[in-house]
Amino acid sequence: ADACGGLFAFCHSPAARACDRAGSLAPMPKVWRTVIVTALVAFAAGILGVYAGFTLRAAQAPHEPGSLDEIVHRELDLSAEQDRQLTEIEERYETRTHALEEEMRTAARELAGAVYEDKAHTPRVQRAVERFHSAMGRLQDDAVAHVFEMRAILTPDQQVAFDEIVRAELLRSVAQDEADDAR
Repeated sequence: ADACGGLFAFCHSPAARACDRAGSLAPMPKVWRTVIVTALVAFAAGILGVYAGFTLRAAQAPHEPGSLDEIVHRELDLSAEQDRQLTEIEERYETRTHALEEEMRTAARELAGAVYEDKAHTPRVQRAVERFHSAMGRLQDDAVAHVFEMRAILTPDQQVAFDEIVRAELLRSVAQDEADDAR
């Protein structure tokens, strides 16, 4: 293969620029395009998973200052029974979340191995991507269900305040992400 072909045809090396000027830039082999696209999809899925995890966990992490659970305990004047119920809800959610996060890590390791070994977008790679997406989707669904499970133990007046807290926390999370992106 000449100095312009292969995986590095798209880079800005002197050899690639010289070949490009000469008009002899060889197309990237199909297998490398597939590997690169697969790697980019996997990377994007990972980034999306991290984003979703941080966004949802920031609003849901039990008893962390500023978390939704902490704000509910602090601001909604819960009865002793509501406080007990909320603590049980938080413990169940934390257990489910840990299991789903472990499943996401396992799926990510499986995806990394499949991409590395198969070097193509094979059915094995696709299954690993789908497993990761499935775990991530269930984590997101569980976070939303957790919010509504918490809401269900509140009085109507507390629910109004809770709805405002949830809205404000979600908007705060979006604003923080936007600020981080601007940096």
